[in-house]
Formats: sequence, C-alpha cells, structure tokens
Amino acid sequence: MIDVDDGTLLSFITDRSEIAAFQDAVPRFARESKKITLPRPKNRKEYEIVSYEVINNYWRPTTRELSEKPSDVFFREFIQRPTLPPMTPRLAQNDDGKLFVRAGDLDALGQFIDLMFANRPAAPRPPLPPGPGHQTFFFGLQINLIKVYKAVLKTGLNLVAHF
Repeated sequence: MIDVDDGTLLSFITDRSEIAAFQDAVPRFARESKKITLPRPKNRKEYEIVSYEVINNYWRPTTRELSEKPSDVFFREFIQRPTLPPMTPRLAQNDDGKLFVRAGDLDALGQFIDLMFANRPAAPRPPLPPGPGHQTFFFGLQINLIKVYKAVLKTGLNLVAHF
C-alpha cells in the first residue's frame, strides 16, 4: 500500500497467493492498537515500541516503551537518496506475514495512518500524457561492507584450502 502523494493510497500485490495474507494483516492492523516496533540497535536486547493514538482527530505517536517482544508491525526508514525526490510512505508485508511501514519519520507515519482511516473515495486520476514510460521505479542498493568482507574472506580461505 503506497501513498501516491495526492491523498490517495494505492494497493498492489505481485503474486496472487499473497493476497489473502495481506487482506488478513491490514484489517488486523486497523482493529488492534497501533504499536510500531522501531529498528533495534545491535547492542540492545529490547525492542523500542511506539504507540499511536488519535489526538484531535489525527493519529500521532504518543508513548514509547521497551519490550522483550516486538509488535506485529515494524518501522523501517527509507534508503538515503539525496539526488532523487523523496519517497512517500508505504505499508508492506514480509514473507513471514509481519507488516512493516516505511516513512521519512514517525510523524509522516502518523499522516499515513490518517490516510488509511480517512474512509473517503479517491478523486479521479488526471489523464496521463500520451506515450509510454510514465511510471517511475526506484531500485535501491545499500552495501553492507561487513558482509562484503566476510564473503571475500570466505572466498580467500576456500582458495587457500584448495591450493
């Protein structure tokens, strides 16, 4: 589910077998209390969980707590891309069935939840200009140097053992 930046949410699923799981997870998120698990630093054993509540008719982050167990919805930040336009908030599902949201910050996530609960029909989309190529995709790559070094070390040790 993606905010297309005009007050409209667009849902799409790449595989028909994933539809039922997503259709179960999103209403469960809508019914239950809004508790979002933040990324856990490697040196910490507890998860930091942010609760969202309705304040003046808007969903806003209210309390933070530490917990041994994460909530069912996780928060992920966007990959840094300074030369490209900012991405809009989105809600997706992992292979294990857990939901995760991506947003610029926790306030942007609250605005995304506002859109989810707005319960209003989308305005008609303006027509696209004629011709192909009006859809933009972003494929990000984030290099983890520790994993790169481990792969090089393993390959090197395999070569030493081989020769």
